[in-house]
Amino acid sequence: MRALGAIAVLGYHAWPDAVQGGFLGVDLFFVLSGFLITALLVRERDRSGRIDIKAFWLRRWRRLFPAVVTVVICTVPLAWLVDINLLARMKTQVLGALTFTYNWVQILTGSSYFEQLSPRLLTNFWTLAVEQQFYIVWPLVFLLLWFLPWRVRWLVPLLLAAGSVALMWVYVGVGEGLENLSRAYMGTDSHSFGLMIGASLALASREPMNPQAHTSRPFRNSLSGLAGLLGLATVLLCFFVVRDDDPVAYPWLTLVVVLASALAIASMTAAHQAGRSLAMLLRQFLELPPLVWLGVRSYGIYLWHWPLLVIWWKLMPDAPAWQTMLLVSTVSVACAALSFRFVENPMRYGGILATLRSWLRFGRRSRSEKSDIFAVPLIYRPRRQARSRHPLIIGVGRVMGVVLAVSLAGCCTVAVVVAPSQTDVEVAFAQAEELSKGDIHNPSGEFEESSSVSVSTSPTPEPEPTELPEAAVTGENITVIGDSVTAMCAADIQARWPGTVVDAQKSRSFYPVKGLMDSYDSAGQLRHYVVVGVPTNGAIPDSFIDSWVQRIGEYRVLILVNGYGPALHPEIAMSNEAITRAAQKYPDQVVIADWQSRASAHPELIYTDYVHPLPEGAWMYSDALAAAFETARQLPPSLSE
Repeated sequence: MRALGAIAVLGYHAWPDAVQGGFLGVDLFFVLSGFLITALLVRERDRSGRIDIKAFWLRRWRRLFPAVVTVVICTVPLAWLVDINLLARMKTQVLGALTFTYNWVQILTGSSYFEQLSPRLLTNFWTLAVEQQFYIVWPLVFLLLWFLPWRVRWLVPLLLAAGSVALMWVYVGVGEGLENLSRAYMGTDSHSFGLMIGASLALASREPMNPQAHTSRPFRNSLSGLAGLLGLATVLLCFFVVRDDDPVAYPWLTLVVVLASALAIASMTAAHQAGRSLAMLLRQFLELPPLVWLGVRSYGIYLWHWPLLVIWWKLMPDAPAWQTMLLVSTVSVACAALSFRFVENPMRYGGILATLRSWLRFGRRSRSEKSDIFAVPLIYRPRRQARSRHPLIIGVGRVMGVVLAVSLAGCCTVAVVVAPSQTDVEVAFAQAEELSKGDIHNPSGEFEESSSVSVSTSPTPEPEPTELPEAAVTGENITVIGDSVTAMCAADIQARWPGTVVDAQKSRSFYPVKGLMDSYDSAGQLRHYVVVGVPTNGAIPDSFIDSWVQRIGEYRVLILVNGYGPALHPEIAMSNEAITRAAQKYPDQVVIADWQSRASAHPELIYTDYVHPLPEGAWMYSDALAAAFETARQLPPSLSE
C-alpha cells in the first residue's frame, strides 16, 4: 500500500493529466502511519506493561532524519548548479526540513503547496513534518488513553479526527472556495484526521499483528475482504478522478480516501487473515515482490522525486509528461534504493553516530538489523564482506565516500548561505507593485490572497445601452482583474490607458473573480470592458466563465486573457481551451486577448519560469489587450438593442 501511495503522488506531480488525484496518496500514507505507530505502541504496552517514549522517539529519529539530510545535501547543490532561483527561501526551507516543522514554516511565510509557477525545492517535506509532530505528541496522548476502559479508547482519536475534518472545512471557506487551502492542507491540526483514523483502527483491533491470537471465521473474513477490495478500489479510483482544485475535495473526498484506506488496512489485520479468505487474497496481491520492494523504499522515493522534478522542469520545461514521469521515477527509485542500502538502514539499526564512525574504519560495520513491527522479511540483510576484497580497496572506497559526503555537505552549506530570499520573478512582481502604486482603492479586500496591485479612479456608472457600440477604449471604461502575469504588466496598462482599474494579485485563481466583480459593481467601478486574466493558477471550468458572463450583464463585454506556459503547466492549456469555447459560445460578448501567441513569438522576453514577462516584454500583454479592445468595439449592434 505504501508503494501505491508513492506511485500516486509521483504521478500527480510528474503526470497530472493522468493521475490528477494522486495527491491523495499522502492521505493513504497518513492512515498507514497512524495505524502502524499505534499498533506498535499497543504491542509494547501489552508486552512490557509500559511505553519507553525516549526509545520510541529515538527510533523515529533514526528512521526519518538520515534520509532527509541525504536528500537535502544532494539536491540543494544540484539546484544551485542549474539555477539559483531554485534556492529561493532555501534558508527557511532547510530549517523547516531539518527540524520537521516545514509545514508551519511554509504556512507562516505564505507559501502555497499548490503553487506550481514557482515551486519550492523542498515543498514535499511538509508531510514529514506532520508525521514527526504526530510521533512526538501521540505517545503522550496514548499514555493518557490507558486510564480509559479499553472499549472506549478508540473513540478518542475518532473524535480528534472529526475535529480535524471540521477545521479543514472551516479553513477552506466552509465549502465556498479555496482561499485558505494551503493553511488547511498543510496544517497539522487540519490534516491529521488520516493519522487519527488509522490510530483509532489500531486501538479497536485486538492484536492486529498476531494471527495466532485469532480463530478462522470464513464468512466474516470474506466480508472483510470484500470491504477491503472495495476500499482499495475506491482509493485507486480517487487517484484518477479527484481534482485538486475541486472544493469538495477538502475535506470530503479526502475523508472518503481516508476511510477507504482504513477499510483496506482493516481487512489485512490478523483477525481477518486467519484461514483462507478473500481478505487473504487481497493481502497476497499487495505482497507481490515488486510492490513490497517499492513499498519498503517508498519513503525515499517520496523524498527524492519532488526536488528532482523541480530541477528537471527548470532544465526541460517542455518535456512531455510521459518522459518526465519515466525519467524522474527511474532516478528517484535509484536514489532511494542507494540511500536505503547505504545510509538509511545502517543508521536506523546501527545508530547514526555509530554508522558515521564505521565509515571511517576499515571493514567495520554497524550493528546488525533488529526486527520490529516495521521490518519486512528479506528486505535488509547486511552482507558480509567478500574475503577476496583487499582491505585497501575497502578503505579507498570508504575514503571516497566520506570525501563525497563532506563535499556535498560543504556545497549545500554554501548554497544555503548565498540563497536569495526571492526569485527573479518575485522581485519583478514587487517592483511592478511599487510602480503601480497610486490612488489605491480596493473594494475586494475580503478576497485578499497575497500581494496585490489595485489601481482605480472615481466610480464610473455603467454606460447606457445606446452608448455601448461606440464605447471608447479609455481607462474610464476598463476594469482589469488578473493574476501575477497581469500584475507585472499593470504599469504598462496604466500608461497606455490611464485611469484603468487594475486589480492583479499573485497566485490568484478563478475562484474569487465573481466576488471581485460583485465588489467592483457595488463600488460603481465594473466598467464596460471587463478584462479577466487568471489562466495560470488552475484550469478554469466552463461553468465559472458562464457565471462571469451572467454577472457582467448583457451590456458589458468580457475580455478573457489566455495563458502562456510550458508543458509542465497543463492547467494553462486547459484554461486556454475553456476560454476558446467561451468565445465560441458567446460570440457577441466574449473576446479573447491572445497573450499566448505574442509570448510564444518572443520567448526571449519571458522569465526563466517560462510564464511571466520580463519588464521589457510587458508591451506584449498590452498589445494583446489593445487587439481585443478593437475586436470588442466591432461587436454587432444587436448587443445594445
